[in-house]
Amino acid sequence: MLHPTGMDWDVIAMWGSLAGLMACGVAAWEWLEARAEARRRTERMLRRPR
Repeated sequence: MLHPTGMDWDVIAMWGSLAGLMACGVAAWEWLEARAEARRRTERMLRRPR
């Protein structure tokens, strides 16, 4: 069985970090979109004639 060398671990860590950063970015974007949608929904409710 082959064992990863030090440089292999660097590459693995780099890709893992990149994947983690991308996941955090996507989660932040989804959170911002959800807040904006909630604000739009509230504004629509308040503008609706009674």
